[in-house]
Amino acid sequence: MSFTADFASRATSARRQHALDGLRGWAALAVTFYHGILHFDLSLIDRVLYQPTLQVGWADLPVKALLIVFNGESAVLIFFILSGLVLRGALERMADQPMAVAAALFTLRRLTRIYPAVVACMLLLFAISIACATARIATFPHFQPMQLLQNITLYFPAMHGPSWSVQVEICAIPFLLAAEVLRRRWGATGLIAALIYGMVAIEYPMLVFWLPALWPYMFAFFLGMLLGEPAATDAARRLHPATWVVALVLFLVFRHITARAAISGLIAQVMAGGLLVACVASHEDALAVFLRGPVSQFLGRISYSFYLLNVVALYSVWAVIEAWVASPARHAVAWGLLSAAVSALLTVPVAALSERFVERPGIVLGRVLTRWRSPLGGALVPHPAGETEVEPLL
Repeated sequence: MSFTADFASRATSARRQHALDGLRGWAALAVTFYHGILHFDLSLIDRVLYQPTLQVGWADLPVKALLIVFNGESAVLIFFILSGLVLRGALERMADQPMAVAAALFTLRRLTRIYPAVVACMLLLFAISIACATARIATFPHFQPMQLLQNITLYFPAMHGPSWSVQVEICAIPFLLAAEVLRRRWGATGLIAALIYGMVAIEYPMLVFWLPALWPYMFAFFLGMLLGEPAATDAARRLHPATWVVALVLFLVFRHITARAAISGLIAQVMAGGLLVACVASHEDALAVFLRGPVSQFLGRISYSFYLLNVVALYSVWAVIEAWVASPARHAVAWGLLSAAVSALLTVPVAALSERFVERPGIVLGRVLTRWRSPLGGALVPHPAGETEVEPLL
């Protein structure tokens, strides 16, 4: 490949990655509003969120619309699809290594990518909890050391509910490596087999060894890996530029027009999410330009820390509201939206600091630990010039 062609290829890849980063950032923001909307009236979960749209009463339809747009579960599905796509790229960069070596290096880098921000967030949450308990502030949750240990190791999300999705990312590692073995041996056919396996696991969790919350979502990772196939990329480029609009609408509504337990709704939503990600990665349209804009890029860069730390901010804002407002449940959605907006504003600067001083050192540590030398000379894991980020998580 000529220097010009290689430079053009790198530039195109960077643009696609930046657009996906922006998508990840807005998805993380949606999670904050999702939790805010539901917090002050938990009856909304069964009465509105989990009900098919046609079975929701007229008075609750505006809330249903909000929960369709700001849906934390939908956002997490996007995270998992993006993880599959990005992590496939990380594994491809180790294609010249034996699978056992690649697996060890991949796992080590993944752990150093995930855990530093988790540890920092849980310690901050626990410290605030202890301070509030000391000050006898009853509206902030009080946690015990065992809960800290369970959550900080991602054994169980005892303090920080949304960290279940990060737990899934950890549990997915061996299955991603197994899918990579299939890809190396049989190419796209191997990934299609993995995708089908993941779909069957939705109904038979034993196929993923009953690992916490992994069975409904494993196939989303495999779909992301499949999107990295050249044939999938070429097919996405041939789609009409406005396909992303259809994909986004279908992705948002599929899960809300079927019963909560319907596997068909979950599969349809993930497939629509895959189509959306493929469109974002393959087209130079208005959506891609927006997602590469400065605000979207900033949100994308801090999205992982934001996803974790927004829970700390939400707990704090909710504690203030519940202490000072007599009955926030009377205007639950309004107070929920306000709490989410304030929490987002509070989280952004802290997440930016976490990204700079916690996430980046973790990434660097992963690179240092895996930059071993092969017997023939040269690093086992190459780092292309200009590469600044590896395996963004959320």
